[in-house]
Amino acid sequence: MDSGPVTITVAYDNRTLQQDLTPDWGFACVVDAAGHRLLFDTGAKGELLLANLKNLGIAPATVEAVVVSHNHWDHTGGLESVLPLCTARCYVPASAAGELGTRAEKAGGTSVPVTGRASIWPGVWLTGELGEGIKEQSLVLETGAGLVLITGCAHPGVVNIARRVKEDFGQPPWLVLGGFHLGGASAEEVKRIIEALKALGVARVGPGHCTGDEAIGQFQQQWPGGFEQIGCGRVLKMEAK
Repeated sequence: MDSGPVTITVAYDNRTLQQDLTPDWGFACVVDAAGHRLLFDTGAKGELLLANLKNLGIAPATVEAVVVSHNHWDHTGGLESVLPLCTARCYVPASAAGELGTRAEKAGGTSVPVTGRASIWPGVWLTGELGEGIKEQSLVLETGAGLVLITGCAHPGVVNIARRVKEDFGQPPWLVLGGFHLGGASAEEVKRIIEALKALGVARVGPGHCTGDEAIGQFQQQWPGGFEQIGCGRVLKMEAK
Protein backbone atom coordinates (compact mmCIF):
# COMPACT_ATOMS: atom_id res chain seq x y z
CA MET A 1 0.00 0.00 0.00
CA ASP A 2 1.54 3.33 -1.05
CA SER A 3 1.33 6.38 1.19
CA GLY A 4 -1.29 8.07 -1.03
CA PRO A 5 -4.05 10.25 0.42
CA VAL A 6 -5.53 9.87 3.86
CA THR A 7 -8.77 7.92 3.44
CA ILE A 8 -11.51 7.26 5.99
CA THR A 9 -14.14 4.64 5.15
CA VAL A 10 -17.12 4.20 7.48
CA ALA A 11 -17.85 0.48 7.80
CA TYR A 12 -20.29 0.42 10.73
CA ASP A 13 -22.82 3.04 11.75
CA ASN A 14 -26.49 3.51 12.66
CA ARG A 15 -27.11 4.78 9.15
CA THR A 16 -26.08 3.48 5.74
CA LEU A 17 -25.44 5.31 2.49
CA GLN A 18 -25.24 2.12 0.40
CA GLN A 19 -27.95 -0.50 -0.08
CA ASP A 20 -25.48 -3.39 0.14
CA LEU A 21 -24.26 -2.27 3.58
CA THR A 22 -26.22 -3.01 6.75
CA PRO A 23 -26.66 -0.29 9.40
CA ASP A 24 -26.60 -1.16 13.10
CA TRP A 25 -26.03 0.53 16.43
CA GLY A 26 -22.27 0.93 16.74
CA PHE A 27 -19.31 2.42 14.95
CA ALA A 28 -16.25 1.35 13.00
CA CYS A 29 -14.18 2.96 10.28
CA VAL A 30 -11.12 2.01 8.27
CA VAL A 31 -8.31 4.55 8.03
CA ASP A 32 -5.62 4.44 5.34
CA ALA A 33 -2.77 6.79 6.20
CA ALA A 34 1.03 6.89 6.04
CA GLY A 35 1.01 3.78 3.87
CA HIS A 36 -0.76 1.75 6.56
CA ARG A 37 -4.29 0.62 7.36
CA LEU A 38 -6.07 0.57 10.72
CA LEU A 39 -9.54 -0.22 11.96
CA PHE A 40 -10.97 2.24 14.48
CA ASP A 41 -13.54 0.42 16.64
CA THR A 42 -15.26 -2.79 15.57
CA GLY A 43 -19.01 -2.20 15.84
CA ALA A 44 -21.36 -4.44 17.80
CA LYS A 45 -21.62 -7.57 15.65
CA GLY A 46 -18.61 -9.25 14.13
CA GLU A 47 -20.46 -10.99 11.31
CA LEU A 48 -22.05 -7.70 10.24
CA LEU A 49 -18.71 -5.88 10.35
CA LEU A 50 -17.08 -8.55 8.17
CA ALA A 51 -19.99 -8.49 5.70
CA ASN A 52 -19.80 -4.71 5.37
CA LEU A 53 -16.01 -4.82 4.95
CA LYS A 54 -16.41 -7.43 2.22
CA ASN A 55 -18.94 -5.31 0.34
CA LEU A 56 -16.63 -2.32 0.69
CA GLY A 57 -13.81 -4.34 -0.87
CA ILE A 58 -11.68 -4.17 2.28
CA ALA A 59 -9.90 -7.39 3.24
CA PRO A 60 -9.48 -7.78 7.02
CA ALA A 61 -6.04 -9.29 6.42
CA THR A 62 -4.84 -5.86 5.24
CA VAL A 63 -5.56 -4.28 8.64
CA GLU A 64 -2.31 -3.68 10.52
CA ALA A 65 -3.72 -2.14 13.70
CA VAL A 66 -7.02 -2.03 15.55
CA VAL A 67 -7.88 0.89 17.82
CA VAL A 68 -10.62 0.53 20.43
CA SER A 69 -11.96 3.86 21.64
CA HIS A 70 -13.59 2.53 24.83
CA ASN A 71 -14.91 -0.62 26.41
CA HIS A 72 -18.54 -0.63 25.27
CA TRP A 73 -20.14 -3.51 23.37
CA ASP A 74 -21.11 -1.40 20.34
CA HIS A 75 -17.42 -0.62 19.73
CA THR A 76 -15.79 -3.91 20.72
CA GLY A 77 -18.24 -6.54 19.44
CA GLY A 78 -16.25 -7.32 16.31
CA LEU A 79 -12.87 -7.90 18.00
CA GLU A 80 -13.12 -11.69 18.03
CA SER A 81 -14.18 -11.73 14.37
CA VAL A 82 -11.62 -9.41 12.82
CA LEU A 83 -8.46 -10.05 14.88
CA PRO A 84 -8.05 -13.74 13.88
CA LEU A 85 -8.03 -12.59 10.26
CA CYS A 86 -5.34 -9.94 10.63
CA THR A 87 -3.45 -10.68 13.92
CA ALA A 88 -2.96 -6.93 14.30
CA ARG A 89 -1.74 -4.82 17.17
CA CYS A 90 -4.77 -3.76 19.21
CA TYR A 91 -4.53 -0.38 20.95
CA VAL A 92 -6.83 -0.34 23.98
CA PRO A 93 -7.42 2.20 26.77
CA ALA A 94 -5.15 1.23 29.65
CA SER A 95 -8.03 1.39 32.15
CA ALA A 96 -9.78 -1.42 30.24
CA ALA A 97 -6.63 -3.31 29.23
CA GLY A 98 -7.42 -6.20 31.57
CA GLU A 99 -10.60 -7.21 29.76
CA LEU A 100 -9.93 -5.84 26.28
CA GLY A 101 -6.29 -6.92 26.28
CA THR A 102 -7.24 -10.46 27.21
CA ARG A 103 -9.88 -10.57 24.48
CA ALA A 104 -7.42 -9.22 21.92
CA GLU A 105 -4.70 -11.71 22.84
CA LYS A 106 -7.11 -14.66 22.79
CA ALA A 107 -8.29 -13.59 19.35
CA GLY A 108 -4.74 -13.58 18.00
CA GLY A 109 -3.89 -9.89 18.30
CA THR A 110 -1.23 -8.11 20.32
CA SER A 111 -2.57 -5.88 23.08
CA VAL A 112 -1.07 -2.39 23.41
CA PRO A 113 -2.43 -0.47 26.45
CA VAL A 114 -2.59 3.30 25.93
CA THR A 115 -2.60 5.92 28.68
CA GLY A 116 -1.34 9.19 27.20
CA ARG A 117 -0.91 10.63 23.72
CA ALA A 118 0.83 8.12 21.46
CA SER A 119 1.89 7.82 17.84
CA ILE A 120 0.95 4.72 15.85
CA TRP A 121 2.60 5.78 12.58
CA PRO A 122 3.86 9.17 11.33
CA GLY A 123 0.88 11.50 11.32
CA VAL A 124 -1.41 8.98 13.05
CA TRP A 125 -1.98 9.65 16.73
CA LEU A 126 -4.00 8.52 19.73
CA THR A 127 -5.17 11.16 22.19
CA GLY A 128 -4.71 8.74 25.08
CA GLU A 129 -7.38 8.18 27.70
CA LEU A 130 -9.60 11.17 28.38
CA GLY A 131 -12.55 11.65 30.71
CA GLU A 132 -13.27 11.19 34.39
CA GLY A 133 -16.00 8.56 34.15
CA ILE A 134 -15.90 6.45 31.01
CA LYS A 135 -12.31 6.56 29.80
CA GLU A 136 -12.08 6.99 26.04
CA GLN A 137 -9.37 7.58 23.46
CA SER A 138 -9.77 9.20 20.06
CA LEU A 139 -7.77 9.17 16.84
CA VAL A 140 -6.00 12.18 15.33
CA LEU A 141 -4.79 12.24 11.72
CA GLU A 142 -2.47 14.83 10.22
CA THR A 143 -3.63 15.76 6.72
CA GLY A 144 -2.89 18.49 4.20
CA ALA A 145 -6.19 20.16 5.11
CA GLY A 146 -5.50 20.03 8.84
CA LEU A 147 -6.06 17.69 11.77
CA VAL A 148 -8.86 15.16 11.60
CA LEU A 149 -10.30 13.98 14.94
CA ILE A 150 -12.26 10.71 15.00
CA THR A 151 -14.31 9.93 18.11
CA GLY A 152 -16.01 6.69 19.11
CA CYS A 153 -18.75 8.04 21.39
CA ALA A 154 -17.14 11.20 22.80
CA HIS A 155 -18.12 10.29 26.37
CA PRO A 156 -15.61 12.87 27.72
CA GLY A 157 -17.47 15.53 25.67
CA VAL A 158 -16.76 16.31 22.03
CA VAL A 159 -15.80 19.90 22.87
CA ASN A 160 -13.44 18.73 25.61
CA ILE A 161 -11.76 16.29 23.24
CA ALA A 162 -11.40 18.90 20.50
CA ARG A 163 -10.01 21.39 23.04
CA ARG A 164 -7.47 18.82 24.24
CA VAL A 165 -6.36 18.19 20.66
CA LYS A 166 -5.86 21.92 20.17
CA GLU A 167 -3.76 22.07 23.34
CA ASP A 168 -1.64 19.03 22.46
CA PHE A 169 -1.10 19.76 18.77
CA GLY A 170 -1.10 23.56 18.75
CA GLN A 171 -4.04 23.77 16.37
CA PRO A 172 -7.71 22.81 16.44
CA PRO A 173 -9.08 19.85 14.52
CA TRP A 174 -10.08 20.86 11.00
CA LEU A 175 -12.65 18.04 10.91
CA VAL A 176 -14.32 16.18 13.79
CA LEU A 177 -16.29 13.05 12.97
CA GLY A 178 -17.76 10.01 14.71
CA GLY A 179 -20.15 9.59 17.64
CA PHE A 180 -20.83 12.78 19.61
CA HIS A 181 -23.10 11.18 22.29
CA LEU A 182 -25.89 13.76 22.06
CA GLY A 183 -28.92 11.51 21.67
CA GLY A 184 -30.54 12.87 24.81
CA ALA A 185 -29.29 16.44 24.56
CA SER A 186 -31.66 19.40 24.26
CA ALA A 187 -31.64 21.65 21.22
CA GLU A 188 -30.10 24.43 23.32
CA GLU A 189 -27.31 22.16 24.53
CA VAL A 190 -26.53 21.04 20.98
CA LYS A 191 -26.49 24.66 19.85
CA ARG A 192 -24.00 25.53 22.60
CA ILE A 193 -21.78 22.62 21.55
CA ILE A 194 -21.88 23.73 17.91
CA GLU A 195 -20.95 27.27 18.92
CA ALA A 196 -18.12 26.02 21.15
CA LEU A 197 -16.66 23.87 18.35
CA LYS A 198 -16.80 26.81 15.95
CA ALA A 199 -15.15 29.05 18.55
CA LEU A 200 -12.32 26.52 18.87
CA GLY A 201 -11.72 26.77 15.12
CA VAL A 202 -13.23 23.49 13.95
CA ALA A 203 -14.09 23.92 10.26
CA ARG A 204 -16.05 20.74 9.49
CA VAL A 205 -18.09 18.16 11.40
CA GLY A 206 -19.34 14.65 10.63
CA PRO A 207 -21.64 13.56 13.47
CA GLY A 208 -22.77 9.94 13.41
CA HIS A 209 -23.58 6.90 15.56
CA CYS A 210 -24.73 8.02 19.04
CA THR A 211 -25.13 11.69 18.13
CA GLY A 212 -28.88 11.23 17.63
CA ASP A 213 -31.00 12.11 14.61
CA GLU A 214 -32.25 15.42 16.02
CA ALA A 215 -28.76 16.59 16.93
CA ILE A 216 -27.40 15.50 13.54
CA GLY A 217 -30.13 17.53 11.86
CA GLN A 218 -29.22 20.51 13.99
CA PHE A 219 -25.54 20.24 13.05
CA GLN A 220 -26.54 20.09 9.40
CA GLN A 221 -28.74 23.19 9.71
CA GLN A 222 -26.39 25.29 11.81
CA TRP A 223 -23.17 24.31 10.07
CA PRO A 224 -23.91 25.12 6.40
CA GLY A 225 -21.00 24.31 4.14
CA GLY A 226 -19.16 22.44 6.88
CA PHE A 227 -21.31 19.35 7.39
CA GLU A 228 -20.23 15.84 6.38
CA GLN A 229 -22.89 13.13 6.17
CA ILE A 230 -21.79 9.98 7.98
CA GLY A 231 -23.07 6.45 7.44
CA CYS A 232 -21.91 3.05 6.26
CA GLY A 233 -20.13 3.48 2.95
CA ARG A 234 -19.08 7.10 3.40
CA VAL A 235 -15.53 7.64 2.15
CA LEU A 236 -13.60 10.82 2.91
CA LYS A 237 -10.28 11.50 1.19
CA MET A 238 -7.75 14.15 2.07
CA GLU A 239 -4.25 14.83 0.87
CA ALA A 240 -1.49 13.65 3.15
CA LYS A 241 0.38 16.30 5.09
